[in-house]
Amino acid sequence: MEFIPVFGIPDLRSAWDVIRGADAANSGIVFDLWHYMRGGRDDALLATIPGERITGVQLCDADAEVPDGMSLAYDGLNNRKAPGEGDFPVSEIVDVLRAIGGLNSVGLEVFSPDFDAMSAEEVGVKTRGALDAVLAPDSPARGVRVPTAR
Repeated sequence: MEFIPVFGIPDLRSAWDVIRGADAANSGIVFDLWHYMRGGRDDALLATIPGERITGVQLCDADAEVPDGMSLAYDGLNNRKAPGEGDFPVSEIVDVLRAIGGLNSVGLEVFSPDFDAMSAEEVGVKTRGALDAVLAPDSPARGVRVPTAR
């Protein structure tokens, strides 16, 4: 189950209530970082969820707040950034996911006109660097802004 702030299951708590209540071994949560931040970050709750119940992780970054005059839906489909390029505490949240064993099937989900304008090779270089920077716990690049691919 993926919680999405603009739909019926808007946040992690709602998704976890459904998954926990269903008590089905084959169910879990797709953890999208943009949804988590825009739906109401709750690291204390996240830390209590068994990692095996996080079935997929979608990382991104964004501005701390939705820009004035922009809808939440538009922001989610147009203003995401690679990890390290925005204001989200990506490394902190990855640390919580790592602690619970929830870094399962990790990838990026970045909707952005900037990415749309890049070649596949540029996107690959940029996203690989971003993932390496946030996923390697001892990386010297951890927490450093990701440079633009050339």
